[in-house]
Amino acid sequence: MGGQRRRSSGSERSMAILLGGALTVVLAVCAVAGLFILRSAGTSPEERIQPARSQQNAQAHPDATFTPLRVVPSACDTVPEDVAGRLAPGSTARPHEGSETDDYSKCSWGGVGTESARELSVELRGIPGGQGIEQAKSLFQEEASADEGGEGLLSGQRLQHFKQVADVGEQAYELFITERYQGQGIVHAQVGNVLITVSYGGSGKNDTLPDADPCLEGARQAAGAVVEAVRAAAA
Repeated sequence: MGGQRRRSSGSERSMAILLGGALTVVLAVCAVAGLFILRSAGTSPEERIQPARSQQNAQAHPDATFTPLRVVPSACDTVPEDVAGRLAPGSTARPHEGSETDDYSKCSWGGVGTESARELSVELRGIPGGQGIEQAKSLFQEEASADEGGEGLLSGQRLQHFKQVADVGEQAYELFITERYQGQGIVHAQVGNVLITVSYGGSGKNDTLPDADPCLEGARQAAGAVVEAVRAAAA
């Protein structure tokens, strides 16, 4: 969508973090796998059916054992064809090849010049280094605070909705931004050392504002798929 906010590139963000953590405004978590061994002797039946506490924690927080990614997946490969086809019919993936790096990838479907009246965009940002996960968590919180306050909006854009989202990565929130007759549902999520931004929207019929609900629902659906793709890359 033409009025979409632009976050700085992956390399620019990495440098900003190394120099002191300037605020910049897209995942990765491994699927938890491990062996649970029951002691065969001296264990009550009740104890035998209970997983170890460490495994209980891992099941409750599947991203706790995430292996930091050195290279983020291609954003175009994170959304299944059926999901992209449903959200942006008749479109094909368009990678942003000029800005691709090991820690940054972006891809779009639909939009101006295509058959689709909707545009879907996915952006992945990997935070490198030994403290990448901690830095990603901290940066996510900074960006959430800024977005909730409407910082970084372009001229003419209005923040209409902000809400925390459960069950998408380690932490996530959603926004709905309008600009003239265009609306953009956005989901930001963090998984391990990867930050994810998914946007979905466009204009309504006869150049009217689209409803927020379908834009946000589409962004949430795509974000869920992206989170799983990032986790699979770290597995």
